[in-house]
Amino acid sequence: MVIGRWKISDALFCYQKAKEKQASRSHQIVALEKSVEFTQALLEYTSTTNYTDVLTSQNNLLSAQLNSISDKQQELQAVIQLYRALGGGWKK
Repeated sequence: MVIGRWKISDALFCYQKAKEKQASRSHQIVALEKSVEFTQALLEYTSTTNYTDVLTSQNNLLSAQLNSISDKQQELQAVIQLYRALGGGWKK
């Protein structure tokens, strides 16, 4: 069914993919948080690492968190597309 510019099925597909991406990203963030903790512990208790490793792991975590925000934006955009496909919203 096509209403307006977007197909309802396309909007639902985009929403589903955005939710899947968010779930995957949340697992990535948890793993990177552990990585930061472990790297900081290695820095404190051993001489096998340096502060650059800690900064690198923190940078990776920050990148994942920023990508998570982008994923949420994609989800919200898909909801808007679905709303418009169902006939809601405004006319241009």
